[in-house]
Amino acid sequence: MEAQHIDTAYLWLCHRRQHYPDNADIWHLRFHWQSERERILDALRQSSYRVSPLQCIHRADGTVIHLWSAADALVAKALALAIRPHLGISKRCTHIKGNGGLKGAVRAVERNSTWFRFVIRTDVKAYYESIDQSLLLTQLSAHINDRWTLNLLSQFIGRTVEHGGLYRDIRRGIGRGSPLSPLFGAVYLQELDAALEPRDVFYVRYMDDILVMARTRWQLRRAIAVLNGVLGRLKLSKHPDKTSIGYIARGFDFLGYRFSRNRLQLARKTLDNMRSTLSRLYEQKKADPQRSAYLGAYLRRWRGWARGGLCDIAVDLPQRPLAAGSQRIALKGPDRRYPEHLRQ
Repeated sequence: MEAQHIDTAYLWLCHRRQHYPDNADIWHLRFHWQSERERILDALRQSSYRVSPLQCIHRADGTVIHLWSAADALVAKALALAIRPHLGISKRCTHIKGNGGLKGAVRAVERNSTWFRFVIRTDVKAYYESIDQSLLLTQLSAHINDRWTLNLLSQFIGRTVEHGGLYRDIRRGIGRGSPLSPLFGAVYLQELDAALEPRDVFYVRYMDDILVMARTRWQLRRAIAVLNGVLGRLKLSKHPDKTSIGYIARGFDFLGYRFSRNRLQLARKTLDNMRSTLSRLYEQKKADPQRSAYLGAYLRRWRGWARGGLCDIAVDLPQRPLAAGSQRIALKGPDRRYPEHLRQ
């Protein structure tokens, strides 16, 4: 790990935590950055850096998150930047930066779906929580020879959570929200990438969302057998409610989109999530005279996301996104009719 990785990670951290409360440790790190930078670099050079326990934070909405200290988040990001080129991640693993992302996976599926007849779409049940830490470290050691780097990675994998003075060691799974988590998620399923990529099927993966298209039933059965075998060896399993097998011509959902012959639409779940967000935003801004402007701004951003990265593909969008089946958002007073910018 070099000083440039620390400097790049610092800019990333300042952006990510710019809205944190006044008592957050990010402000101490920023105020004393020059001295903290030298302290962190010295600890890394001397192989003496130790990761602190995660803090258990309760959000206003009732959810609980585990938060790294500002210094640990900085080191995690720098470590991710340093090891990324050495991991040999497959191009079919699209959630990693530079491999196409979500929209790249959608474009690839849309381009190739006309050449195949059968499809299986699945994801791994509780993927992050089910990862075996010892297996993950073994996989990482196949790409990284430096013992200190592996020791530092093991500290981020086998983490400790502190809450109310009580400390709990996490012995299974990896944490969410860490800059290392996407890399861990990519590396852990590398065996699956290597097994399915050279076969005569189309294969793509976005984290643990997996899709395989085949021309014949036999090819699909073989791919499913390989998939089940790899997941079994990695102590993982397919999610029973998110696994579907069938004809491509009948359509299938993947990464928020609905694929069918010569037509790309948004999946029903994507539309339901959008309508739910609009409903919540409407209620939150009920007394605000600029309510329509807030709704319109959200809808424009949502439409931009839905079409973004797919400019060469026609995407069918709903004409009246505020309607959910027979239910509609009840507009009152001056907003009794849909605002013009929400009808488009």
